Amino acid sequence: MQLGRRVLSSLVTISTAIIVAILFIAQPVPALAEEPDSAGADVPPEHKGRWIEVDLTHLVATAWEGNQQVYQALVSAGRAGYETPTGTFHILRRVANETMDSSTYGIRPGMPGYYVVKNVRYTQYITNNGIALHANYWSPRSVFGHRNDSHGCIGMTTEDAAWFWNWATVGTPVIVHYSDKVAVPPVVGSMVDTATADLAAAGLQAQTKDERNDAPAGQVVAQSPDAGTLVEPAAAILLTVSLGPVAPVRPPEGNWAWVPEIAGLPEAEARQRLDEAGLNTGYTNYQTEADIPADALPLFQRVRPGCVLSSSFPEGSQLPRGTVVQIAVRKP
Repeated sequence: MQLGRRVLSSLVTISTAIIVAILFIAQPVPALAEEPDSAGADVPPEHKGRWIEVDLTHLVATAWEGNQQVYQALVSAGRAGYETPTGTFHILRRVANETMDSSTYGIRPGMPGYYVVKNVRYTQYITNNGIALHANYWSPRSVFGHRNDSHGCIGMTTEDAAWFWNWATVGTPVIVHYSDKVAVPPVVGSMVDTATADLAAAGLQAQTKDERNDAPAGQVVAQSPDAGTLVEPAAAILLTVSLGPVAPVRPPEGNWAWVPEIAGLPEAEARQRLDEAGLNTGYTNYQTEADIPADALPLFQRVRPGCVLSSSFPEGSQLPRGTVVQIAVRKP
């Protein structure tokens, strides 16, 4: 009986050991840390999360959440002989405040390129040989975005470095590359013809839409993307162009009424102006791009959805009071 118990106990022990071994084998093996890819990359493999893009052509660092840009800063990078490496990296370690000494990386006193800099803030290393994003307090603001003056690091203003420090963590991907993208020029405030020419000179295309406001007719009042945004060559830039201030409604006189200015206005506002002018409105003819002849498409595309394309009588027409004016509206 005692022998049987010992055998049973042994079997239980062996079974437990087997189960533990199976559970251990079933655990996922931790992935090895990735080495930087010296060949570079256009997009990070972790594109669904937070990542940092450093464009060495335009000297711009951009924080991304997936495909959504959340912050952008002008930077400086490595000067000749100390070029910043390109590739896919990750933030390896972070130091809030440190003294940078090139001796750590083999550049000792008396050697070309030797340096000691104290109180370097918000340093985020992306390589094991000293390449990092960090605040560069010793250079004037005019350097960032315009000149490379580092030993390979990516320098920025203290406030920009603090933003990236608070936003990123160890492991955040950092993509460093050269780019053929184009910086969108500022054209808000220019007349539309000048703005279109400026965009063309930058290798970009202009698309326009009209808007009623107090700016002079033909003046660009908004642009998308904003000035300074990096876009692909030949990208289309949407310009919002002022139609100028709306002329006052002429009130009816006796049995006569005059058609007010309504082109480009939202439907509700256009109807109100016709009513104030002593005219009536019928049904609205909502139009889509398929309803428009080819020669009228440029005008259609410039008018915002929900706004008036045309009316059955031209602006300024003198009509009997109470005449019905039909309006055509770009379908919302």
